[in-house]
Amino acid sequence: MHNTTVAKLLAKENIEVQYGNYNTAWFDIQSRTLGLPLWKDMGKDVHDLLVGHEVGHALYTPYEGWHDTPEKLEGCPRSYINVVEDARIEKMIRRAYPGLVGPMARGYKVLSNEEFFGDISNPDWNQIKLIDKINVKAKLNNLIEVPFNTEEATLFNKTMNTETFAEVLEVVKEILAYTQDNTPELIQKPEEDESSSSTDETESSSQEDVESSSSDFPQGHDDHEDQEPKGENGDQEDSSEETEENNSNESKDQEGNSSPDKNEKDDSEATASIKAGKNPEKQDADVSVTDVLFRDSEQRLLDTNQYGEQTIVARDRGNKTIQTTTTPYSELRIKRAEKWARQEDYVKEQHATILDDYTTYMKSVKKSVNVAVKEFEMKKAAHQWQRASSAKTGVLDTNSLHQYKTHDDIFKRVTHLADAKNHGMIMLIDYSGSMASTLPQVLDQLIHLVTFCKAINIPFDVYAFTTMWRDRDLNKEYTRKDGELDFDDMSMPQLISSSLSKAHYEEALQHLYMRKLTSAQRYSYDYDNWYSDDAIICSEEDFGGTPLNAALVTTHHLVKQFTRRHSIEKMNLVILSDGDSQNLQVVRDRKLANHHADITGTYEGKMNAIIDGKKIKINGRRIGATTNLLDSLKTRYGVTSLGFFIAQDIRDWKTKLCQINGEEWIDSDSPFYKDMNKQYNKNKVAVVNNTLGYDKFFMLKPGKKLDAASEDFADHETDNMSTAQIRNTFKKYSKNKRNNKVLMKQLGGVVA
Repeated sequence: MHNTTVAKLLAKENIEVQYGNYNTAWFDIQSRTLGLPLWKDMGKDVHDLLVGHEVGHALYTPYEGWHDTPEKLEGCPRSYINVVEDARIEKMIRRAYPGLVGPMARGYKVLSNEEFFGDISNPDWNQIKLIDKINVKAKLNNLIEVPFNTEEATLFNKTMNTETFAEVLEVVKEILAYTQDNTPELIQKPEEDESSSSTDETESSSQEDVESSSSDFPQGHDDHEDQEPKGENGDQEDSSEETEENNSNESKDQEGNSSPDKNEKDDSEATASIKAGKNPEKQDADVSVTDVLFRDSEQRLLDTNQYGEQTIVARDRGNKTIQTTTTPYSELRIKRAEKWARQEDYVKEQHATILDDYTTYMKSVKKSVNVAVKEFEMKKAAHQWQRASSAKTGVLDTNSLHQYKTHDDIFKRVTHLADAKNHGMIMLIDYSGSMASTLPQVLDQLIHLVTFCKAINIPFDVYAFTTMWRDRDLNKEYTRKDGELDFDDMSMPQLISSSLSKAHYEEALQHLYMRKLTSAQRYSYDYDNWYSDDAIICSEEDFGGTPLNAALVTTHHLVKQFTRRHSIEKMNLVILSDGDSQNLQVVRDRKLANHHADITGTYEGKMNAIIDGKKIKINGRRIGATTNLLDSLKTRYGVTSLGFFIAQDIRDWKTKLCQINGEEWIDSDSPFYKDMNKQYNKNKVAVVNNTLGYDKFFMLKPGKKLDAASEDFADHETDNMSTAQIRNTFKKYSKNKRNNKVLMKQLGGVVA
């Protein structure tokens, strides 16, 4: 229901379409931006009707023709113009796009049944003005029979044949003149503005003055106000407060909101008025009652709660999401090289030996990875044999010919193994500041995962996620737009990929190893043996915040692109992080405050997110959002999510267990707590299935126990050891070797 592609395809020129929490549709002629409200689901036909109608206005209606423009046109009541102009632009949009004829007709039928034009089931046509007859006939066409006399039929035909806005104004004047001459009793006379009357008038009269002088179009606004993310932070303004403080819009090229008085009218009174010929609004000229009723009923199209408030909805950046949030490796390596070129000579000399032990390290990695490879191959073989089928070949089995009188099955058989699925993997690595102390171990795990995927020919991509607090949007020429998800200046550098050339792949792998070493010495004071991570990285991959939820939004697009490119049938997502995500927030442009609807949502409130054209219900801005986004990836793309959580301390460990168990506090004596500790003490990893949106959630603790590499017993110096010392060392080595294999073994089984 919120596909901007539909609107763009309807436009002969490119227009920017943005759905948002708006009261009604609007269009900015200068920026060619069409703002569409977040309508509730009344069916595809109603949606296509509304979009087609608004695109028609955007393409063909001049500024002075918009519904709520402040321009006053002599002798042309605004609602009369609305009716005739709607007929003109809808005719033109149907002519340009014949595919809209059916949806618009069916859409208007739905709206008519919902009494958007009032109760027209059995009207007294003698008590209905010509402009209203024309309105319902033009929109409902063959769905309704409207009696016209000869003069009225002529004016209706003129309405349907207008080609220019100037012709619209001429027809409006003719319709008004006919009404004044033939049915003057149906016209609501304009009331005088008594706002300057004496102070001794009655309170009731003063109230009427206020109503009659209310402006349909707000005054000016401060166009220096910037866009701000709208989340639930206490230091950010509530949308309703923004609307009150910025209840204005100076752009003359936007379709604004309906009359401020429209929410005060009684719907039942307005519905009855179509038959009685009464005008439900005080205007400066006569009105089309059906047009006024339709404008009032537009509020019912919005997705609101019982209090008339919209749940806040935000959308991604569409096909620009990947482009504006990720940095491909081809760009990343250039930025790294530029940063390295600016380093002092002594820094370069200090790093000259950084890769000396790389070859030895990679040998130990491959030895560890073999465990996961073996487990993967075993699971894959089991999958194939479980689904194996046997079929006759049509070739006689000479060993069975003697049974031909008693058995029909005398042919040779062949066993067909089930085809193995094409696997794929995307990995997200947390580069938040809190990861600094554990990043060496995390990168060690990552190098093992990458080597594992390479060994079994699984296509993969690895992205870090962080925030560019130093160079905010330095390399991204993108202006955030109202109603979009705020990506928190997120940066997702592509660290390594199976799609890289052999030379670039080895270069990327070596860089992961180098950052592993530099991170380990980040807080070292051994200046004679010291490496600097700042010297080898660029701003896109520096430590920052934890925009995991924003990264998962981008991951929807990455997974879709990745599965198509590699024809993936079984997709895996691996996330290595040490904490919860930052809040999902929404960009709120104060310059559009007069368009903003009242919205609900607190710091941890619910919201809806439109990601890649589909709406996802978000039940919280942090953990809830992570769970919902992971569930969405599983539902839409069949993704298996594996989470690796690295606890910083015992408090961090307990907090995560509370989240998993759905409790505010967990006691050390609880069975769940004891079970998790038992798992960890035995295998140095605790695993929980189907939690927090993950299919498998691995809980780890920092330090050497997190290292994935297997220590070789031959590396121990035993010449000066006693027999007892050698025995104890071997026992310790054997235990560590077993524990270090657990994680890789589980990974191989899950991926298969």
